[in-house]
Amino acid sequence: MLAGLVANLVILAASATALPCISFDSKWNLYAFGIQGQYNWALGKADDWSNASGPKVTALNSTNAPPMNGNNTQCFLAQFFNAIYVLDGDSSKPNALHIFNANSKTWSIQSTSAPDRFDITSAEVILDHDTNVFFALSGDNLYQLNMSDQVSAKSGTLKWQGVDKPNFKTDGYDPVMAIADNHVFFLNVPGNKAGEANIFVIHFAYFQPEVQTFKAKSGSVFPATGGETTSIWQAVGTAPSSQKSFAFFPDDGSATYIVNVLSNTTSTVPFPPATPSSGYSAYAGSLDTLVQLTPSGELYYHTIPSSKSSKSTKSKRQSTSSGGWSKIKNRLWTEPSASSQIATATAKGGSNNTLQPTAAATESRGSKNAVVVKEFGLLAALCTSLLGGITVMVPL
Repeated sequence: MLAGLVANLVILAASATALPCISFDSKWNLYAFGIQGQYNWALGKADDWSNASGPKVTALNSTNAPPMNGNNTQCFLAQFFNAIYVLDGDSSKPNALHIFNANSKTWSIQSTSAPDRFDITSAEVILDHDTNVFFALSGDNLYQLNMSDQVSAKSGTLKWQGVDKPNFKTDGYDPVMAIADNHVFFLNVPGNKAGEANIFVIHFAYFQPEVQTFKAKSGSVFPATGGETTSIWQAVGTAPSSQKSFAFFPDDGSATYIVNVLSNTTSTVPFPPATPSSGYSAYAGSLDTLVQLTPSGELYYHTIPSSKSSKSTKSKRQSTSSGGWSKIKNRLWTEPSASSQIATATAKGGSNNTLQPTAAATESRGSKNAVVVKEFGLLAALCTSLLGGITVMVPL
């Protein structure tokens, strides 16, 4: 009995500490990776999400897929190549880079190496649109990794290389980075005010000497606080084809800030239904849609203006809404049932894992290490209950 209990607790710990991510592909289909540390699903296009029965959710081939249990898991779309890259997706191999080919729906694993001072388990990373080069801030240095045109792993090892030291203080800085117009934006830099960002100019490989100031087009400028960002994309062939805007979801939950880097202005839409206090949420953006995956496995989306959007499209998508955010019917933490329009999705070992993690399971990206501490208490309580008052401490 005890051996079985411990095995179940290991499964529980793995699913509770996994950090799933969501991403669009280049055709604007949405994917959810690492749900409960084991499910990878395709959810189709946004226009289909408001169906009464919810979107058709298709299980993906998980061969070579990352378990999404890294300390700092991050996902990125390479728009030109219709590939999705996952960094630190496997805690046992943090330097392994997982590549999802969105055309063939297959995974491969690319080997990488890095200088001694570079730590992917804590680095903040962006992927540049035009060059397909990663830029990562780790400690007091900026690094890069060239992905070229990769849609699958190649032989050999890709190497992270040092680029430059930032022209701002990094001591105590929990980086907030965004990418748009081939520039890297650093928000919440120590000493900066609300609405200010430092910039790294990719094509000239230098840090802009002046701090960039943004003005409020509507609402207010973004606050000087931690948070998450996601790109708002442009269709390939438009000018510019690189992102011209990004969305910032601050830890204070004050609003969602749409930052236009061509006009240096900000506008606001409501913050998603799950606030930062409820745990770590994953975000993704497309041409005209923002998506939030909540700690409890619910998906919300918000349609924003773009050259692609039409009134009929936005009207079609808005069904059940909360502050302009609509809920996608399917709830992803629970194992799918036949009534959920799941094409194929079977739990590993055939078990019916319907665990819903507690709201405290995760916090913002800067506090991912809190997962282990908080879930340790959950495991202890569970052991106490199951063993009739005998507390068994199971380290994660």
